[in-house]
Amino acid sequence: MDGERYCKPPPLVCSPRNSIDPISYPLVDASLKDLKTCSRRLQTVSAIVGDELKILERLYYKGKNQHRSALFWKRVVEIRRYGRRLSEASLWETLELFRCSFFEIYEGVMEPLPKFTICAFRAREDEMNERLMEAYRHFKLAMQTGAFIQLILLLAAITSRLLALTSELEEILQLAAMVCTRIMQVSDPARAPQHPLGSTQNVKATEVSVVDSALDDVKITKRSLNETEPELLLEDTGDAVARPILRPGSRGIPIAHPETPSATNMEYRSSLTNNGVPMDVSEALPSIVLKHAITAKPTSTVNKPKRKNKDQVLSADTEKLRKAKKKKKDEIDDIFGF
Repeated sequence: MDGERYCKPPPLVCSPRNSIDPISYPLVDASLKDLKTCSRRLQTVSAIVGDELKILERLYYKGKNQHRSALFWKRVVEIRRYGRRLSEASLWETLELFRCSFFEIYEGVMEPLPKFTICAFRAREDEMNERLMEAYRHFKLAMQTGAFIQLILLLAAITSRLLALTSELEEILQLAAMVCTRIMQVSDPARAPQHPLGSTQNVKATEVSVVDSALDDVKITKRSLNETEPELLLEDTGDAVARPILRPGSRGIPIAHPETPSATNMEYRSSLTNNGVPMDVSEALPSIVLKHAITAKPTSTVNKPKRKNKDQVLSADTEKLRKAKKKKKDEIDDIFGF
């Protein structure tokens, strides 16, 4: 087992309170109150993370010999390693040391002003957050196989809680970085960053970038809709279309609608009034109509035989069976003449 590698806190170089402008005293006092709130929240979250890591350590030592070659056990080893590195960072101790260095031990009044650059450990925390997300997805897939379901379910629960705690830890570190930046702008303006990580300006910039990307997506969708509009106009919109009418007795020969004169009607009219002289109706009619009129024959009705009732059929069958059966005669019947 590798030894624990705790990070040493950076050295504190204190300066007297008189080195800053008295107008900045209220700003420092308000920042220290916010830093105290961050320190308490960080202490609570660090204690819960430590409890979860102890449970994970217990499960690791109980199952490392059996599940050493399993794929999901590699995720357990990775989570355990990142959890140890996070606990070795000692975030709460470093932040509390920085806060307490502003006050005298016996008086409790802000007398020294330390020059201190706090490390937010954001890179390590972000990397652990990504690893926890990947491990949780892997555990969900491993549960579908059904093998070692109780152990995998317990590991997934621990990973989920650690993921929620790391997100809370990230929020606390952002707030602590903002408070420390405000203090550094008073104590050491040359070394203080202008826009720290987690500041409101960076948040606004990200919000503006998100809004701009959303507006670009809306413009692209509108442009694509405008390009597809001519294709949509080619579809059938359900307009009324004049259709031929079938009269009774016309034998399926369509006659055009009177409102829309067809080509056959125009030919028929021109044949009637050719050179101003009316022609015979038999010459003007199409040959198909005349053929149908000549070959048409009245349909003759054929009388179909009626079906017999079931009772009649059954009675006829029984009579046939009675006739078919003959009474057998014995020798005694022949003697007595029966």
